[in-house]
Amino acid sequence: MIAQPIVEPTLEWASLTMDDLVDIAELCEACDYIDDPAQRITFEEIAAQLSAPGADLARHGVVGRDRVGTALAVGWLHGRGFSEGRPRMWLEWRVHPAMRHRQIGGAVVAWLRDRGRQWYDEVAPDRPRPPLWMGCYADQKLGLRRHQLERNDFVGEHIYRDMHVHFGDHDFADTPPTPPAGTRLVPFAPEWSPAVWQAHNQVFESSQKVALVEWEHSLVVATARPQWSWVALTAPDTTDEPPTVLGYAMSSAYEADWEPMGSSEGWIDRLGVLEQARGRGIGQALVLACLSSYQRAGLEGAGVGVDSDNPAGAERLFERLGFVQADAVVLYGQRFA
Repeated sequence: MIAQPIVEPTLEWASLTMDDLVDIAELCEACDYIDDPAQRITFEEIAAQLSAPGADLARHGVVGRDRVGTALAVGWLHGRGFSEGRPRMWLEWRVHPAMRHRQIGGAVVAWLRDRGRQWYDEVAPDRPRPPLWMGCYADQKLGLRRHQLERNDFVGEHIYRDMHVHFGDHDFADTPPTPPAGTRLVPFAPEWSPAVWQAHNQVFESSQKVALVEWEHSLVVATARPQWSWVALTAPDTTDEPPTVLGYAMSSAYEADWEPMGSSEGWIDRLGVLEQARGRGIGQALVLACLSSYQRAGLEGAGVGVDSDNPAGAERLFERLGFVQADAVVLYGQRFA
């Protein structure tokens, strides 16, 4: 039996359940309305995180209510990478704006951090073991949220700059990309999923590898748009020679952000080209294929998050295509041996 969580004395705390989903979605919507983050979280995204493979709400989620039962604070963890030997736990939390002066947010972050460490000690008690990484993204402009992380010893590791292009200024619909010689572009289809997953883990060997079950889950969440995604393949000399994946661009649609932005856009969530295939224009061709898909679907623009530690690469590619910088988010992390 799991003990009743105690986060701090202001609210009455309980373990999170799926019965809380509507209440916490309304709380997140109220918080995002005030904070205006770069990316808002929707009911469908919350449901996907809470029901993802390996989710354990009773242990990894907590909700705080006032005496009449109104949900005023929530926090949960969702994990990735355990089967790949790179355990990661991501934090999500919200505190109603009217309660933020009571330092509840910092207490929720501390509870999530400690709960993640305790859980890892339970499931992986033997040493040596891979270090557990815990962290989250925080808008650069949201000083209170960043302070709550920093006071709990989370450190900013990367800055990602959101970039956007508006199709009113550029026309991509009728200019299909020309793939480099020896390659071809095909729309993403389920039969390509295992090979694209393997390519992704090869491209991001040191940082963003994902388990197959996590990859498959990412293709069916409400924000996923595999129909706007593309794969770069070798163009074999003979029909007997099977093609291999050289790169990929996976798309999403974060519709909750469209109204605050004032326009609809597709989002390039994952973009990768195998090392041996770089420098040939495959990345640009994949991006152009996505932009064409978005525009033909009736969207008004496109967005992408670019790691500012690589300004000479991806950032310049997107600038050449008309993207401009907007918001920035900071990836915070902390490791536990």
